Amino acid sequence: MTITHIGILVADLESAREHWSRATGFPFSPISRYRPPNWSDHGSPEPHLHDARLTFCLGDNPSIEILEFVGTGTHSPGKGEGGHHLSFPPLADNEARRRELAAAGLGIDGEFRIDGRLVFQFAEAGPLDNVYTEWVEEHPGHPDVKDDLSPVDRLPDGTKALFDVALGGRREPSGIVEFGVRVHDLGKSVALWSRVIGRTFSSSVSSSSSVSSSVSSSVSQGPGAAVRLVPAGQPHERPGLFSVTMEVADLDATRARLLAAGVPLSLVPGVEVDAGFLNGLTLRFRGRPG
Repeated sequence: MTITHIGILVADLESAREHWSRATGFPFSPISRYRPPNWSDHGSPEPHLHDARLTFCLGDNPSIEILEFVGTGTHSPGKGEGGHHLSFPPLADNEARRRELAAAGLGIDGEFRIDGRLVFQFAEAGPLDNVYTEWVEEHPGHPDVKDDLSPVDRLPDGTKALFDVALGGRREPSGIVEFGVRVHDLGKSVALWSRVIGRTFSSSVSSSSSVSSSVSSSVSQGPGAAVRLVPAGQPHERPGLFSVTMEVADLDATRARLLAAGVPLSLVPGVEVDAGFLNGLTLRFRGRPG
């Protein structure tokens, strides 16, 4: 399965939107809201209004979604800032996906139904190293609105437009090629991740500045951005999404752009944005092959 976007949870959406735009070099959409009236999760199992403020990166395949803390469950401040979920292409049958997740040992923590039809669900994060996976069915009733609660714009064909309608739905590739997930038990994580996302993993020696080069990691094989599972360097390190890697045509030009934009870089080889600037996530750049 390909990854359509990473979800990042933050305390201050406006600040995070500005920081991530400066770091990636891409604009982000105007802030909008996703407001299911009957959301339920482990924090609040009774169906309730879930008012999630969010913004998307113009870069796509995959994209970046930034969401602001809300509620007491899946998006609560108790989850902490940083990587929150990975989202996958729309499904024809979300109930079938739920059965597959259950067979893999994953429960559901967060769902939304329209007329009884399951159109949105999060698989619980704990077993997948503190990472939610997001599964969605296409449906015209998905409750997107602008930040002022007015209806979102529509393209000429009637589809919703979170970005400037003048773009006509056009979005260029983001250049994101990999997401890093910190794990405690590499073998156990590889087995479960492989089953859930339908990819095989191969061993690799990490050259990341965040881990020793002698530590093996596992990288998913398949189309689109990869998932790299990296063992935690210390027992106290929290599992979860911790890095995003983007390919660019010119690393020197990217470094110059970041410095000119006042984006703090880590004092390590390569081009890497300091995680403190990006809600606990490290953004790495590498040269595009060829």
